Amino acid sequence: MRRFITEYGYLAVMTVCLVCCAVLLVSVTTDRPLVAAAETHIPVLRTQTARTEGEHAPESAPEMSGEGSAAQETLSGPGAGYVLTEEYLETALADFLPECFPAADLDVDLEGGLMELSFTMSRGALKDYLKSRGAELSLRQSLFLQMLPRQLEAEAAFALSADEGGLHLAPVTLEVGDRAFDLSGLPADVFSAVDEGLNALLQSAGVSFSSAEFTNEGLLLK
Repeated sequence: MRRFITEYGYLAVMTVCLVCCAVLLVSVTTDRPLVAAAETHIPVLRTQTARTEGEHAPESAPEMSGEGSAAQETLSGPGAGYVLTEEYLETALADFLPECFPAADLDVDLEGGLMELSFTMSRGALKDYLKSRGAELSLRQSLFLQMLPRQLEAEAAFALSADEGGLHLAPVTLEVGDRAFDLSGLPADVFSAVDEGLNALLQSAGVSFSSAEFTNEGLLLK
């Protein structure tokens, strides 16, 4: 009896070894790894669906993953929409800004009902951009720009509105080199390049909306 159990034990071990060898052989011949490597995804838009009163929000909303554009998902129910997060904007917006607005090191904050953008830009690029947008600088504004370093850091705060035509930003403040830049006399759409980039990003992601509101998670488009 003991000999019988030993023989069948050896047979079982041999069978397992043969199966493992077969799997390894298939993996080598088809050039496919046994364990798939984790893909690297950029953060993208999240969907938000309406919740009934009294229902608690999940600890972390699921993210739709994709590269270059948001994955598509059918939304239903009143209040459904897309959450536009700071992380997503910082990752993707720079690639959609027009060439005339060569901002780098873009940082985005969504707070206090405003969209705040921090970026670096050369002094010459900023002057050229303002002129290309029809800004007729006063003597004070021109002297202010002339005194700035060639490579500068800027921070702009925008009020935001939305309709079926997209998002629209209106500059509220502009700080260049830690000093406030006077916006008086500048065209209302002087920073329309940011509008263009933001709406091009959302169009590329296949997002349609007619309103927007600030939430704790970011900007809710619906």
